Amino acid sequence: MEYKLHNGSGGLCCKGCSRQDKKLNTYDWLADIPGNAEESDMVEVQFKNTRKGYFRNSNKIKLEKGDVVAVEAAPGHDIGVVTLTGRLVPLQMKKANFKADAEIKRVYRKAKPVDMEKFNEAKAKEHATMIRARQIALNLNLDMKIGDVEYQGDGNKAIFYYIADERVDFRQLIKVLAEAFRVRIEMKQIGARQEAGRIGGIGPCGRELCCATWMTSFVSVSTSAARFQDISLNNSDFCPTSCFHQCFHLVKQAVKQLQCAVYRLCGAHINASALQQGNRIFGAAAGQEV
Repeated sequence: MEYKLHNGSGGLCCKGCSRQDKKLNTYDWLADIPGNAEESDMVEVQFKNTRKGYFRNSNKIKLEKGDVVAVEAAPGHDIGVVTLTGRLVPLQMKKANFKADAEIKRVYRKAKPVDMEKFNEAKAKEHATMIRARQIALNLNLDMKIGDVEYQGDGNKAIFYYIADERVDFRQLIKVLAEAFRVRIEMKQIGARQEAGRIGGIGPCGRELCCATWMTSFVSVSTSAARFQDISLNNSDFCPTSCFHQCFHLVKQAVKQLQCAVYRLCGAHINASALQQGNRIFGAAAGQEV
């Protein structure tokens, strides 16, 4: 039995534009070209959230985008989904600054039922592990938040994703976690955007957050770009009052745009007194201070 992750769109789609975990992967525009998969023995494999790795298909297994595979890990093996094959994989490795001289792990096989059984058992423990780990960190008085837990496919290792504003000494925490869960522990710090992408939500544009839908790599935001988008540079400004003012500013801009649209569409058919009355109404709605 072969395990494969199908397209989330529910419709017809070419091989290059599959959708996984609500996030668009790299568009493989060479996927439908015969022989593309054999051009490179490297494959891109995605795990939970946005964690990806590059592995060598030394056994020449016929792999396609969406195949669930067992790959080499330290220690044991991990379970992931193939997201890219062929000529574009070396380019993605270069883009991700993957060191060519590093020891590249191998793809063992396509996932078997016994692999998926262990994988599902490990995944079922993640939420309870996260809740207990948060309580342990609280008991140790650590200024950090454990946002997510990811078990390795064979259940021998757990990655704890945490958020912290300052440097945290979690040596004692690792000892306590290892004794509590009897697995190998790895701590990985994530940023606010990764946490927002994991939780999800609605952005100021009214749509679902970009980091929760399609954005998988986060680049640094320059100060000039933040000012251009009217984003506060001070974290203390993100309070209910400031958020209300930001929303009010957006409403004010929308009212102005609506006013211009009304003038363009109906200006020729409205008398001067009606326009003056509309100006007073729009001005009161857009200019009132809170």
